[in-house]
Amino acid sequence: MKYSKHALSRLQQRGVNKLMVELVMLYGEEYEQGAGQTFNKLSKSAFNHLELDLKKVMNKIEKLKKLYVVESENTIVTSAYQIKHVHIH
Repeated sequence: MKYSKHALSRLQQRGVNKLMVELVMLYGEEYEQGAGQTFNKLSKSAFNHLELDLKKVMNKIEKLKKLYVVESENTIVTSAYQIKHVHIH
């Protein structure tokens, strides 16, 4: 996702990081603002869904260190846990 200079400045001023923004964009609801702009926010049910998903991730946080994902042309091809060193070209 691209960020304008204004957005980056406001994120810093307000203590908001890009992951927080990405989560609102992924889980939140979108509202038309006009002029081609949208307003995104987490509803109560969306927040509950996000919270549940984050708890599931936290239960497996150590596994993330060894997880890899293979992507091709913007499509996830596979994922697995690294058992031995993977040679990266």
